[in-house]
Amino acid sequence: MVNASADLAGVRLPRAPKWTLTGGFTIKKELSSDWQFQLSANARYTTNYDFYPAALGPLQFARQKAYALVNMSADIRKNLGNGDRAFSIGVYANNVTDTRYFYQKNTQATFGLSDIVAEPIGYGVRTSITF
Repeated sequence: MVNASADLAGVRLPRAPKWTLTGGFTIKKELSSDWQFQLSANARYTTNYDFYPAALGPLQFARQKAYALVNMSADIRKNLGNGDRAFSIGVYANNVTDTRYFYQKNTQATFGLSDIVAEPIGYGVRTSITF
């Protein structure tokens, strides 16, 4: 049995950054009476935070440094007639700046230090049809 104590007075709750800022924009452009282009971007900045109270002790391993994420997409849409009928095709990129951040960081007596890295840059093509 291991006994430990820590004074956590004034310590923020786990996974609670001091600041989180978000912003984004969407630009739509009519190319013709039945074609439309759309460009979107959003960003999120998060200050550092601890995964567990006091970042799990003196190593401070279970701490996420401040980071920013940027996601972008571009789509072209063709109206197919009456109402909301349309076809669209587009591209997207998540984590455009390939920021390295973590889903989890942990310190365990049995297994040592462990972490789970979040997704790196990801991109793809998407399509949809509405009728």
